Amino acid sequence: MFRDSIIANSGSVGTISGFGLVFASIVNFSGNTNGITYSNIGQLLLSNQAWFSNNGGTYEKLTGTFNLVSKQGGFSNVASGAYGFDVSAAGISILSDAVLESVVFTGPTPANYVRPYASGTYSGYNFSNSWNVRAAGIPTETDANATGDFAMDYAVGSGLAVAFTNNLNPSDIVKVGSGTPSTVYSNLFRFSTDAANRLRYVGKKKRIFQISGSISFQVPAAGTYIIYIAKNGTMLTQYKIYGRGASTNDIVVLPLNATTEMITNDQIEVFAQRYTGSNGNIVVPNMTLTIK
Repeated sequence: MFRDSIIANSGSVGTISGFGLVFASIVNFSGNTNGITYSNIGQLLLSNQAWFSNNGGTYEKLTGTFNLVSKQGGFSNVASGAYGFDVSAAGISILSDAVLESVVFTGPTPANYVRPYASGTYSGYNFSNSWNVRAAGIPTETDANATGDFAMDYAVGSGLAVAFTNNLNPSDIVKVGSGTPSTVYSNLFRFSTDAANRLRYVGKKKRIFQISGSISFQVPAAGTYIIYIAKNGTMLTQYKIYGRGASTNDIVVLPLNATTEMITNDQIEVFAQRYTGSNGNIVVPNMTLTIK
């Protein structure tokens, strides 16, 4: 436990390693050539640490394994050529959760405020899914901000064929997106994709998501079709929507909307079913889906 102190004018603040608990509160750092490394600590609690711009090197660095990390309050005025908070070490592991909250990052080089994880981050972000980050000067990273979308879009006159494999009405329910459809995935934050036209939640905390989008499809003959949003392959039937093509080659455009609770590795996909009409493929030139 270390608190209410000033550490000044050292060549290197040093390393704290191997403790079950480290608690530092209201500590000011000034004129140090290099900062401090925290390594293999059970519970790391940093409250109101103040790093002035006359420090150099890397202000704070984490290495090894932690059960939990909580860094709250204070500021890092990151000097030119210095780094504020470094989590880039290979093999860094958070067994429970980590919080970076209400810390102010400032200085002439925003890219140096945080040295990000070497892997496991998302484009434009710094931390792994174990972190909840709300700090001035750097991107917010929490499960509450998880989002993902895709757009399947074919050139005019073409599209993805969706086949119903029986001649019954209602037909079988089939996924829209087998094979390798022309799909662009974007804005994936704590979402990933591991199959065609699928969005998988990879955050750690359960939460409720809103799902929206649209689908357009061409019918082989006059008929009525049902579009479903599915979670883990199970239709969310309360959100199904019907569309009817009045004649051969009619284009039907339908909105997609749902609200559902998701936990880690839950996945969202779109399915279709023929309700009335002749057997044959529908052709889908465009489909979009957004989860947030």
